[in-house]
Amino acid sequence: MNILVLGCEGSGTRYVTHNIGLHPDVSKIQHFSIPDTKDTNPVNLILQGFKENKYDALVLVTRDPTCVKMSQTLWGGGWAGLVEKYNINNKDQNYQIFSQDFVKNANLVQELIANVCESLGKKYDVVGYESILQLRIPVLKSTFVMLGLDPNQYNHYDKDDNNLDKLIGSWAGKGSLVPRDGNKKYFGKLYIENKDKI
Repeated sequence: MNILVLGCEGSGTRYVTHNIGLHPDVSKIQHFSIPDTKDTNPVNLILQGFKENKYDALVLVTRDPTCVKMSQTLWGGGWAGLVEKYNINNKDQNYQIFSQDFVKNANLVQELIANVCESLGKKYDVVGYESILQLRIPVLKSTFVMLGLDPNQYNHYDKDDNNLDKLIGSWAGKGSLVPRDGNKKYFGKLYIENKDKI
C-alpha cells in the first residue's frame, strides 16, 4: 500500500510517518507538510497524485494550533515564504492560500484532499499528534484498521525496539520511536516570551 501523510508544517508528520511506515504491508509512504520545504502549497500536486492512483490512502495529522504556530515563530518555516510568493503572484497554483491563518490554511487543504479521497473511494484517517504520543498502540491499531491494514502484522509496538533503523532518523534517536519532548518545548518560558507573536 502507498500512503500519503499530510499535516501542517510542524505538526509531527515525520513522527507519524515513521510509525506507520514500519507496517510490513506499507510498500511506500511519503509525507508532505503545508507549506512544503519549497515554500509552496502542495495541494495540486497531491490531488493529481490521488487522481492518478499514486496513493492508496491518506493520513491527516493534526496538532495543537498553539504548538505549530510557536514552531513557526521560534524556528521559522515555509509560511512567510509562501505568503510572500502568493502576494507576488496569486494566480500561480503552487502558491495558493486558502486562509491568512497558518493553521486554518493547512486545515482547509486537508479537508479538501479528504473530500477528494472520499469521492475517489480512497481510505483515510486522522491522527492527532498528542493522541499518538499518549496512546500510541491504540491509535496505531485504529489507523491500521481504518486503512485496511492488519494491525496484528505490525511488529513495532515496542517503541524502544532496537531494530527500527528502516525509517528512523537522528531526530528521534537511533532505534527509538520516542519523540524528544513532545510539546514541552512550546510552553513555559519560551511561550511567555513569544505568545504575542503567534
